[in-house]
Amino acid sequence: MDVRAPSPGACRTRSQDEVPAVGWLCSAVPEELLIAAGAEPRRLYGYEARGEGSESLLPTTFCAYVHGVLQAALQGAFASLAAVVVVNSCDAMRRLADLWQRQIKEPPVFRLDFPFGFGSAAEDYWVAALKHLVRYLEDLAGRPIKDSDLQGAIAVMNETRRRVMALDRLRAQPLRGISGVDYSRWLVKAFVGDKRRFLSQSAPILAEWEAAANGAGPAPPRLVLGGCAADTVHLVQVMEACGTQVVADTLCTGSRHFDTLVEEWGDSVRAVARRYLRRAPCARRVDGSDFVGHLLRRVRETRADGVVFPTLKFCDMVRWRLPRLAAVMAQEGIPFLHVERDGSAASWGQMQTRIQAFVEMIETRRAAG
Repeated sequence: MDVRAPSPGACRTRSQDEVPAVGWLCSAVPEELLIAAGAEPRRLYGYEARGEGSESLLPTTFCAYVHGVLQAALQGAFASLAAVVVVNSCDAMRRLADLWQRQIKEPPVFRLDFPFGFGSAAEDYWVAALKHLVRYLEDLAGRPIKDSDLQGAIAVMNETRRRVMALDRLRAQPLRGISGVDYSRWLVKAFVGDKRRFLSQSAPILAEWEAAANGAGPAPPRLVLGGCAADTVHLVQVMEACGTQVVADTLCTGSRHFDTLVEEWGDSVRAVARRYLRRAPCARRVDGSDFVGHLLRRVRETRADGVVFPTLKFCDMVRWRLPRLAAVMAQEGIPFLHVERDGSAASWGQMQTRIQAFVEMIETRRAAG
């Protein structure tokens, strides 16, 4: 089953009795608010293929993900969505929102301003921004969002996060039946599908994998996957085809989106705001030290043999963290591979060649003791 976002032109117009879907692009978008409004959150996932339409509106020196989403939108891929939420996360996303308003128009786009900093001022600003999103969603739904609606949505999202965390712990265990590819496919179902359906479908699979005995034989090189937003399933497929086991990731299109729970007491909107501010940070936040520290902790927790860090060309928010990241990995003696892709099919083959060489280096290092 292909669990990625629908291909361009695959979506149909939504009928009146269907649950409206709201698209989103950045993991700073609080899915709790969308669920509380009666919508199905749907991440616009797996788009990187640029085309004549996007290249006529954006420079070629722009993020492949933004190019891919814009090209798909121009071809009508998101006609079934009630709205799309775009976060003010980088210049490329701001330009996407500009072009969406001028060129796409339907479904409408909502701009969500996520703070760069931390502290009480950032929290108050973020709460105000989320309340603005609540009012927009209430207009979209034609009804008020009650606190009980939001509390129920928080409970669903927290249960989803617990399930993803359980799967994440399972893939980190050596010689288990769950591969990084298995994990990533279930993760994408949590991104693009109904959360309750994900919970019901994943429960028996999780129980089966937890009950499975450990395998036998030498363990393959254990790697942590970092980098920027990408098609996680394809990334992990390429890495594990090289004879590795992907035991953890720090991607916003991976486990980092599900890594912290929302407090289920007190002011619900503020609780949601705090969770998204305090979770593992992305590269755009003012203090990038914990961006590096989070990756280092994942390596240590999983006893990984190395880190593969793919980035999309022109993703400056992530690339400007690379010098410090590479320096810390070298200081800690952790093998580190940065691979840059441009979103083309050819770049996948180039990445696989470099990973194969990286794995050979790790295996030689392990054999030497």
